[in-house]
Amino acid sequence: MHICLGLASHATVIDKGQIVYTSGIEELKANENIRQRYPAL
Repeated sequence: MHICLGLASHATVIDKGQIVYTSGIEELKANENIRQRYPAL
């Protein structure tokens, strides 16, 4: 996952078939709520 985040410019988090978050990579890295909920990011 970390390699993908290094290459991509945007990310979409999908949970149980629903889009729960979409943003640029830097915004994703800065979002503590999403990073705590989805530790693989």
